[in-house]
Amino acid sequence: MESPSKPSAQPTRHPILRRWAAVLGPLALGVVVALVLARQGSPPAREEGAGEARTVSVVAVEAHAVVPRAVGYGEAEPGDVWRAVAEVDGRVVERHPELEVGSILPAGTLLLRIDPTDFEIRLREAEAAIRAAEARLDALNTQRRTTGDALAIERRSLEVARTELERRRRLVGEQALADTALDQQRRTVLQQERAVQRLESELAAILPERARLTAERDRAMAQRDAARRDIDHSRITLPFDARVAAVAVEETQYVTPGQVLVETDGIAATEVPAQFPVDRFRTLLDPAVPVPAFDSRVLGTYLKNQGLGAVVRLAAGGRPVTWEGRVDRLTAGLDPRTRTVGVVVAVDDPYAAASPPDKPPLVRNMYVAVELYGRPRPGTLAIPRAALHGDRVYRVDEDSRLEIIAVEPGYPVGDFITIAAGLAAGDRVLSADLVPAIEGTLLDPVVDEDLTARLERTVTAPP
Repeated sequence: MESPSKPSAQPTRHPILRRWAAVLGPLALGVVVALVLARQGSPPAREEGAGEARTVSVVAVEAHAVVPRAVGYGEAEPGDVWRAVAEVDGRVVERHPELEVGSILPAGTLLLRIDPTDFEIRLREAEAAIRAAEARLDALNTQRRTTGDALAIERRSLEVARTELERRRRLVGEQALADTALDQQRRTVLQQERAVQRLESELAAILPERARLTAERDRAMAQRDAARRDIDHSRITLPFDARVAAVAVEETQYVTPGQVLVETDGIAATEVPAQFPVDRFRTLLDPAVPVPAFDSRVLGTYLKNQGLGAVVRLAAGGRPVTWEGRVDRLTAGLDPRTRTVGVVVAVDDPYAAASPPDKPPLVRNMYVAVELYGRPRPGTLAIPRAALHGDRVYRVDEDSRLEIIAVEPGYPVGDFITIAAGLAAGDRVLSADLVPAIEGTLLDPVVDEDLTARLERTVTAPP
């Protein structure tokens, strides 16, 4: 009987080989293709015309007569401050009914009056002393005149007596006259000389007495002037139109010399000492104006020749309030901590157009922004600030592709900035960021007409 045979293994090995062949075949083909490409040594060329253009907003770079600007900040303070300081002592007997903090009073207003009674008494005493001294001087002058006249007469009489003495002496020598007559004439001459000497002594004594009376009169006149001055100082009068800032005295209060009674702020002008970065302030200066040698007398003239303008701004309730200002002077020097220069801007007549609450007057302690502007600079290029990325801008080249170039930024003007180098008039730059910014990207540039018009308005017009 024939034994059954074993099943064959061949049908089992063929499916495994087929599976390995399905995996290794494509892998081997990929390795061959990679080796072929590696031997070629260069990647496939990019097809320039391929891809879809990206629509971007651009502005055309143009030359403008740019007005340079710089912004600083500071606190307003009155241009004139007047403090009423008591120069005499006494009791306050009168106070103006509107002398209160915040009141605006005109020049010449009598604010306070100190009791002048003591000063008026001293004035009357001094005037009486003057009159008494002048009366004594008048009497002394009369005495001087009469004594002088009498002295002149006595001197003439002395001359006559001396002439007679000489005549009698000659007659006695000729033995025509007795000696007793000569002795009698000698006595007459001596008596006349004593009379002249007495009158001369009286006249000489008048001079120091007159000097003493003159000194007494002058002292009394000085006391009179001092009393009049004290009376004037007892009246505290406002020297200019001002706003009352502080009052430190009440009626019936006793005041002493040196005591501050009232403090007022002038309303003719308000000043704002604002700080500006040195490099920003330098951009305002016109290089065509020659820089003088350091001299305080010509520094102010140089600053005026720059023709700088100023605008003061206050943000009040979301609505900006502005005042036209003028550059008055520079402060003492640079701030060593912030490296800024101080510029004092004056606003004339800050109460003239005030209309609270929409437009309050520019008063003490208001924190405001001060924008200075210089003369226009023709031929200056400007772009939006958003178009500047560090020191680079995105430009559209002649083939409408993205080009990233380096530029030298200038100074900002509002939302725009000037370009010192790197761009030329006619260039088109992207007005906003582009993500991703890949150089060579095909672009579809669209000029932003509104932004271009706003750029021109902003950079060419003063604030």
